[in-house]
Amino acid sequence: DGPKNWYQLSSDFSLCAGLKQSPIDLKTLESQYNRNIGDFVFSSAYRNSLNDVSELELLNNGHTFNLDIKYNPGVAIANQPTMNGGGLPGTYLLAGVHGQWGSDDSRGSEHTFKSRQYPLELHLIHYNTKYKSLNEAMAHADGLAVLAVLCQVFSSTIGEILRLVGSVKESGRSVQVKIKPFLLLPQEKGSFFRYPGSLTTPPCSEIVNWTVFRNFAEVKRNEVSTFCCYYHFLNNSIHSN
Repeated sequence: DGPKNWYQLSSDFSLCAGLKQSPIDLKTLESQYNRNIGDFVFSSAYRNSLNDVSELELLNNGHTFNLDIKYNPGVAIANQPTMNGGGLPGTYLLAGVHGQWGSDDSRGSEHTFKSRQYPLELHLIHYNTKYKSLNEAMAHADGLAVLAVLCQVFSSTIGEILRLVGSVKESGRSVQVKIKPFLLLPQEKGSFFRYPGSLTTPPCSEIVNWTVFRNFAEVKRNEVSTFCCYYHFLNNSIHSN
């Protein structure tokens, strides 16, 4: 059982045994420093509230929470939350956010840093604007760019999302929210790990430019504990996501 055997479940999952699979353990000494990669450039719409151009919906799908972004019809790409630079091969549009957590505040992240897990990991999902949709982008090697934020226990605005999760405790529930996804990123965005990887669940397509920020976001210990407890409905016993 588990990710190592996903490739055996279906012929559609053969890439789950591929050579560019995610997540990975991040090790500074095994990384190559690139001082010429450049800074990320976030559009004005990205850095400000998205509620003028979209609806944000926090959804419990029974496995994790998703912050889905539904753009209003007719909004020009110039007025949507995009990013480029940072060594990315194009301009990418924010499509949503989801979180990975654990059964306690010592583990939960998918990526590890020097073999250490962190309580939460947030993924800000983007797709290349040269494609018409997220689904179309997922068929191409340069289709997706994910910003991953590892969270350690302390204090942060990420707590706003964790508190909102309490209103979507049941699988299938959703709620409209007002939040700035830009504030989910660490303040210092210039230091990060970059590698070509995959989706972290089947079909494990190797289409993701991963960015894992070196600087951690911080959440309060009681917010992490409350967040884990909200998902006690999973087989009546909390499982690491």
